[in-house]
Amino acid sequence: MELKRYVFIVKKRWWIVLVIVAATLVSTYFFSINQTLLYRTTTTFIMSPRLSSAFTDDGEVVKAVDILSNRVQILTTYAEVAKSKLVKDKAIERLDLNSAERKGLSVQSGVVAGTNVLEISVQGPNPTIVRDFANVVAVETRIYVSNLYDVFELEPLDEAVLATKPFNSTLILNMVVGGILGLILGIVIAFLTEYFLGDVSEPVTLDIIDYESGAYNEAYFRLRLRQEMSRAKRNSYSFSLALIYVSCPEMTNGTAPMNSIETLRRIATTIGTNLHDEDILARYGETTFALLLFDIAGQSAKQLLQELQIKLETATQKLIENINDLNLQVTAGIVAYEDYDIEIDELLAQAEYALKNTENTAVGAINLFSKENSNNFTYQNGHSRMQSPTTI
Repeated sequence: MELKRYVFIVKKRWWIVLVIVAATLVSTYFFSINQTLLYRTTTTFIMSPRLSSAFTDDGEVVKAVDILSNRVQILTTYAEVAKSKLVKDKAIERLDLNSAERKGLSVQSGVVAGTNVLEISVQGPNPTIVRDFANVVAVETRIYVSNLYDVFELEPLDEAVLATKPFNSTLILNMVVGGILGLILGIVIAFLTEYFLGDVSEPVTLDIIDYESGAYNEAYFRLRLRQEMSRAKRNSYSFSLALIYVSCPEMTNGTAPMNSIETLRRIATTIGTNLHDEDILARYGETTFALLLFDIAGQSAKQLLQELQIKLETATQKLIENINDLNLQVTAGIVAYEDYDIEIDELLAQAEYALKNTENTAVGAINLFSKENSNNFTYQNGHSRMQSPTTI
């Protein structure tokens, strides 16, 4: 599953993730503790009608009613006045604040939804200055707007108080967010590192088939042979190893009446269809095939190969067109695995020796290896396979 692969990459590059997370947490911590702490306080006013007997005629009454109907716009105007530069400058002048004390001070104001309440909020690094500045801004705002409309006036509701805690102290939250971001960044960097520095070669796959013939390849055959030798030794039974050499000069020099690969595949198919299901067929050289024949050894194996030889030549003549132009001959060497003390290379060398000796006998011979008739056979550790006729 792809998920397991991703988890494997993270486990493989865990130290990268750990370093990135640690670096992010340390950076977040120092950023948080060095961040300027800000305090905030709020003062509120309520806009109420001004009681007055100044309306002496009907024209002024109509004017007052019109103003009352626009109280929302008027209260919004008051809010804009409260955060204006003019009001802030007057408040700074009244408190006689120097440049350091006024640094970081900001004013926000707005109307509480659905009410006639004006809210003025001030924030800054010094809680005492913030409180005093908020109250002075409120006073200056009230003085300024008192001459705008005769119908309304601002009445103090809540005075600004001293803030005891900064509103932007979020060390724990910042550490949590920093840890999560560091984890994500670490995983991404781990994947990128694996992509650029890891093994970018194609995944190794167990390729057990020889492409040209369609039979098993030699590597797989050796594996199965080694396994079967171990099993036979453990359970005390015999099996046969055979090498079949198909002599076809026209196929090797490219003058066969059909494609040489196709011819090779038809030969392999013919051999395979005449074996038992449990037997193993593999390509062992240019035109050499190796067989594992289970539960059969000695003369019985040789008889089986003789029958297979006839079937192979007959079936190939039927399958390949213009067979008269194809000089096809089959020879074989067989060895029975009965000596449990020998290794795989020596067993293969015995089969090769049996196949090699067919060159000195009649065409189409099948030779069974036996130590009594193989006085010239010697094997040394590291023996290499014969170059003729079994190899490319």
